[in-house]
Amino acid sequence: MSGNSSTMGSAVVISVLMVITGSINTISTKWADITESKDIRGEKTEFNHPFFQAACMFFGELCCLFVFKINEFRKGRAAAAGSNMRYVAIQNEDVGESPRSDEPTQWNPVIFLLPACCDMTATSLMYIGLSWTYASIFQMLRGSVMIFTGIFSVVFLKRKLGKHQWLGMVVVLIGLTLVGVSSIMGPSDSNNAPNPVGGVIVIVIAQLVQATQMVVEEKYLTKYEGIEPLQAVGWEGFWGFLVLSTLLVPMYWIPGTATGGRLENAPDAFVQMGNSVQVMIAILGNIVSIGFFNFFGVTVTRTISATTRMVLDSVRTLVIWVFSLMIGWQKFQYMQAVGFPFLVLGMFIYNGSLKVPGLQYDEDKKQQQLAAGEGDTAESKHLADSRLVEGTLSQRRRKASLHDVLGLSIGFEMFTKYCTEARSRENLKFWGAVERFKQGGGGSRDDVLAPQQARIIMETYVTNSAMHQVNLPAKLRRALEERMEAGDIDRRMFSTAQECIYDLIQRDVFPRFKNSTAFEEFIDILEEHHRNIEIGESKQETQDQDEHRGITIKPTLRVG
Repeated sequence: MSGNSSTMGSAVVISVLMVITGSINTISTKWADITESKDIRGEKTEFNHPFFQAACMFFGELCCLFVFKINEFRKGRAAAAGSNMRYVAIQNEDVGESPRSDEPTQWNPVIFLLPACCDMTATSLMYIGLSWTYASIFQMLRGSVMIFTGIFSVVFLKRKLGKHQWLGMVVVLIGLTLVGVSSIMGPSDSNNAPNPVGGVIVIVIAQLVQATQMVVEEKYLTKYEGIEPLQAVGWEGFWGFLVLSTLLVPMYWIPGTATGGRLENAPDAFVQMGNSVQVMIAILGNIVSIGFFNFFGVTVTRTISATTRMVLDSVRTLVIWVFSLMIGWQKFQYMQAVGFPFLVLGMFIYNGSLKVPGLQYDEDKKQQQLAAGEGDTAESKHLADSRLVEGTLSQRRRKASLHDVLGLSIGFEMFTKYCTEARSRENLKFWGAVERFKQGGGGSRDDVLAPQQARIIMETYVTNSAMHQVNLPAKLRRALEERMEAGDIDRRMFSTAQECIYDLIQRDVFPRFKNSTAFEEFIDILEEHHRNIEIGESKQETQDQDEHRGITIKPTLRVG
């Protein structure tokens, strides 16, 4: 019980910190824009340095790389401290694979250069737009990236969007139109919003560039294994900071609107920072907040859900809007108040968090077919639209997740067989045992059996004398032992340990499985079953063929 409440408390704290740091990032940037300070000529002017601010933001993202390296160092020390490490690598000849088959796809940090250049362009444009319009308008218009990303994914990635996604994009477009009109109809503010129309146009163009970045990342980066989110953010920050800092030099000699009639005047930016505590705090707030915002965002996605992250980003927009109204940065405009709910509603519809009556979703079709006794057929139709049955073998190797494989009984069986050959079966067996333990609790009998089942898991996989001990941090192992001794047993008590082992499987043996002949055989079976369905064979004929080969294609243990 105490473990669950502690986890819930941590989730709330992380969520609140994500909203706070995200809000500070936009507010601090706008604060710097409207703050006056003595420039390099000794005149008091506003801090008009969008490219310099973008470089500072990239430096904040670069800090995420430092955090990632520190975490990796700590994980390495924890793994080295394990007293009974049984999760061992194997030689290629043990499974009869090619010399490179058990290696994750190698990648070079240069792969982040192109996405970083897109991000650099988009961020610079956004900061120009932010200096021209209100902070709340800026934050709301950023929702247009969903529309451009959806369209680009259809055109360039050949993806099929559901009706609910198209509807969500239309609703967001309505909200964006209302917000944009409110900016145009509202009175211009020479200090806080000197060019609201231009600001709207530039921000929307920036979202177009950012959507390009997202498509580039998905098309070219998904083929590389082992790239952690914080690592990706850090390397994009590295390249963005390096490239933009270099470009600040020629920008000094290009005519523009910055101090001295230059496109960007970095020396003047440092002078203004030195002459104003407010500007200094705002710039430092930008750097620190973007690093923490990315860190908390990744944590929310991993520990709670991506949907929660989307909701929190909407809360962040609301916080910025309310803050701007409270301190007088802008006046209340009713069309903005009407447009904001449309933006949030559209995002929820697009992501499937809010289901629209009359629209059938993929999971609904699957449930109906399963309820009608068409389980295998429904599963195969689901696979027809999944990453496992589309594209070349190399593309499916890149896109297939551990969740995909464990979600099918044939996948679970073949991966278990591979793990046995790779001498890592105890990790997968532990994961499966905990999954079954978590799915108990269906009645009073299950409650009585829970302590006995928990003790079996402990004695088989967790304790130092366990026959099939898995590699868990010593602190977590002791915590589980203490809970057993105290009788503090519930169906979620092994969840953290299960996540640790899941991550270990995902980082080590799963990449090797995807590059093995076992994965090819797994894909062949799925393709054959799918072809049988497509050519119109009856359900019974398909089942007979599968039974002849000893194959069962159906959902297995529910993952997560």
